[in-house]
Amino acid sequence: MRHLEERYGDTDVMASAFIKKALDWPNIKSGDIQSLDEFALFLVECQYGTESMEAGSVLEYSENIKRLMSKLPFHMHDRWRNVVFRVKDSHRTVKFNDFVNFVKAEAKKATDPTYGNIAMNYSNSRNTNQQRQHGQKVSNVCDVAKKAPSTEMRCSYCEGTHALDKCKRLTARPREDRIAYLKSKGYCFGCLKKGHMSNKCNRRLKCSICARLHPTILHIDNQINKQSSQQEPSVKRMILKYPQIMKAHSQL
Repeated sequence: MRHLEERYGDTDVMASAFIKKALDWPNIKSGDIQSLDEFALFLVECQYGTESMEAGSVLEYSENIKRLMSKLPFHMHDRWRNVVFRVKDSHRTVKFNDFVNFVKAEAKKATDPTYGNIAMNYSNSRNTNQQRQHGQKVSNVCDVAKKAPSTEMRCSYCEGTHALDKCKRLTARPREDRIAYLKSKGYCFGCLKKGHMSNKCNRRLKCSICARLHPTILHIDNQINKQSSQQEPSVKRMILKYPQIMKAHSQL
């Protein structure tokens, strides 16, 4: 036991082992709560071990505390500087115990079951998933609404809710203007659809005025034909009577 104590129980050897392990501790990444908690437990062990051996003076060096501070995630550096400022403002020297207490507090906050990083990350992930699911549902509804065929009929001429063949504004225009509009849009004169000519149309519309196979907007008023047909016999009669009129006039 005496030989073992001389070889492995020397206080300087044990203190050097603690200090070396502390200074060689790997850097802790941000969000790695387990590594932060393990580092805090080791620092407490190191604190009690060096104090019992009265060999903790080496860890009181500011350079060694700075090296230990560099092991922490970057966002904790500024928090430690705030602790240093408060200690120095109270006219006291920064000790290794101050650093140990700081790391313990940070690890305790990070591992808190209610407000710790794990709990907050879980809550944030749930909120994010809910928002994504809600957004996906809204997106799906919008997609369905976009893909759903529209049953509302729209007139291409006046944007009214009626068929082009029943557009009163277009019907009120002269027939030449109606024909020009249909040509400009590439509509068939038989069914008012695009993609073919009227001579190849198999779905001609039925005129609501004369019941013939053409769109109502292309209907020709028969009154003009009636007037022309009424005038035609009178002209013929005048032509037939013209020689008789000329003969009567010569006799006078």
